Amino acid sequence: VVCQCGADCLAGDPLGAFNLTPSSLCRCVKMLAAWGKPLLVLGGGGYNLANTARCWTQITACLVGEQCAEEIPEHCNFSKFGPDFTLHVVPGNRREEQTPKDVEKVISTTLAYLSNIEPPPGQNDKAVPGATSVDDTSGSEA
Repeated sequence: VVCQCGADCLAGDPLGAFNLTPSSLCRCVKMLAAWGKPLLVLGGGGYNLANTARCWTQITACLVGEQCAEEIPEHCNFSKFGPDFTLHVVPGNRREEQTPKDVEKVISTTLAYLSNIEPPPGQNDKAVPGATSVDDTSGSEA
């Protein structure tokens, strides 16, 4: 499984249209890691460079089981992390466009497709929690 963690989904990104925080992305990455499938996590996107660095730092820390200090240490770009100089990204107040039904459909469809992933040779197969098999020829859309 390849997980591309684009930071343009974070609250405060000038080009993104979401209100996510690094902690929400960490929860997603932890869920993927818990499936026991081979996982490649990539950085990507992000037009608020300070928030992008915050995000990738927190995702890396959660993957290796470390806790980062909340305060950002002084360095050559320290001023870009103001006004609070912490890892925290403040959630935005953008209106939610998706209904709970829309979100549930995306989750269930994604889990169904993930259930079709075969483990690499020699690796134990761990079922994806909550996944049910789906036939690619059924015509269902994500």
